[in-house]
Amino acid sequence: MKLKYITITVSLLSFAIGFSDLQENMFFGLMRPVGAIAFIVFFIFAILGREFSILDQQEALKLRSLDRRDSSASALRRSAPSIAHRPPASVAARS
Repeated sequence: MKLKYITITVSLLSFAIGFSDLQENMFFGLMRPVGAIAFIVFFIFAILGREFSILDQQEALKLRSLDRRDSSASALRRSAPSIAHRPPASVAARS
């Protein structure tokens, strides 16, 4: 998150220095492309940040639904009578 704000700051400062008429120095002319590149990096960070937040929300929703499903399944298993310890119906009928 910090890197996003650093890139927009560098971009704005580079554009301001690049378009200023302080001196006829080649580094002042070089600041315009640096500002453009920094702005592109900021834009990529902004887009990816939004997409990653959407992905995180979707994954959290999936995990919550799986937890609910697991808890309801385990509650059903606890409340259902166990048929593993009952004798088969044919053996129970003979006794």
